[in-house]
Amino acid sequence: MNEPPWRQAWNDYRGWAKYARDEQASTWRWNVCALVCTVLASFFGAAAAVSPAGKLFPTQILAGAAAVVAAIGAVLGRQILAMGSEGKWIQARATAEGLKSECFRFAAKVGVYSGDSAFDAFVARRDELESQSTKKGLIRGNDPVPAGGDKREPPCPLTEDWYKRDRIQDQINYYQAKIDDNLRWTESIGRVGFSAAVVAAVVGAIGVAAQAWAPWIGAMTTMAAAVTAFGLLDRRKYLAASYAAMKSSLERILERDRNKAMILPQLVTATEDLLDSEHKAWLDQMLSKQADSNVPAAAAGKDSTNN
Repeated sequence: MNEPPWRQAWNDYRGWAKYARDEQASTWRWNVCALVCTVLASFFGAAAAVSPAGKLFPTQILAGAAAVVAAIGAVLGRQILAMGSEGKWIQARATAEGLKSECFRFAAKVGVYSGDSAFDAFVARRDELESQSTKKGLIRGNDPVPAGGDKREPPCPLTEDWYKRDRIQDQINYYQAKIDDNLRWTESIGRVGFSAAVVAAVVGAIGVAAQAWAPWIGAMTTMAAAVTAFGLLDRRKYLAASYAAMKSSLERILERDRNKAMILPQLVTATEDLLDSEHKAWLDQMLSKQADSNVPAAAAGKDSTNN
């Protein structure tokens, strides 16, 4: 079976997607370590304040442990910022999605891909997209299409039925899954923050009568703030809302097609233009959220494919 003319471009897309996944996973691991250090430092600090000297775990040991994990957390925070992993995977993901979209446009012979110079225009557009990442020092990963193929790669020739089922409906299913995922995270982190606030209030009330409990108020408040920051509630709420809007927009494209069948170029143009606008808005929003945060986090990352 001959390879489709966009196979190399699809391999490039898979490579950037792999790089994005790897960097996102790295960011996640570093952030989990930093979160654990913050929680342990708060716990040991409060325990040191209430621990009587001379016991099994004397004040000096607990205070020393608090200082050590706090120092490690500070080092991890600086390391996370120095590596810039979040910014890397965000940019790599944007490049991957751009290449993926161009493969569908090229396969459907849309716009500049309909003439004799279609392939030259395809190569030029891919160079433009990849330069946005390579100029930042990012290196595309290696993840070529396996021998068994990639079911998401457009077939040759591309047909309306395949595109509606394996591109549009697949994206609709993806967005619904991500809506559910982000809502679950938002609810879970919200419950953690609320529970910690309640515990801090109870401990505070007890602390009025028993000053020995007072250090736990600050510890619980710090832990709740750290978990909430790690969960990135604002980002997750934005993602859930934007995914819901995209799901509805894609469903409307299928609805219009059922009402009056579109030819393949029309279907692909409407869909890819919509996805392209969403990817650009996502990129701007993610980079903005990263700039507003002292410590980046990958907990609420976006991957607009199942890869």
